Amino acid sequence: MNATISPRTRRAPGLRRVHRLDGVPEAASVARDIVTLDLGRRHPYLYNARLVASELVTNAVTHTSSGLPGGFLTLYIEATAQTARIEVADAGPLPGARTRPRLTRPGADSEHGRGLALVAAYADDWGTHTHPDGNRTVWALWRAAA
Repeated sequence: MNATISPRTRRAPGLRRVHRLDGVPEAASVARDIVTLDLGRRHPYLYNARLVASELVTNAVTHTSSGLPGGFLTLYIEATAQTARIEVADAGPLPGARTRPRLTRPGADSEHGRGLALVAAYADDWGTHTHPDGNRTVWALWRAAA
């Protein structure tokens, strides 16, 4: 796994971190650990951010070129004491694929298709951005009520 995690990571107002992760299934677990270390255990959006980061990383590994041998993704974390933003940038669509991230309605027995529904349910806001090179970023945001 291509990620460095240090328990001594300091959290500060205006936190901005960038982590490059290998495009392997274990990256979802690593992303949860990174979010915990970067936000800190007392951050008000920690558990939602951990869940969403895990879902976004899993989607990138499963549905994009990030999951191909040698693939990678980038996890961005921004936070203040009362806000958090998670972004996952992938390596673009699988060869021949023309899909983009979207909410679906899976069947009752389906084992897949609920990831973005969870993101929508657990984030205050979320969205996607397709870059000119075909790579995509999916983001989620939490902010304190005004």
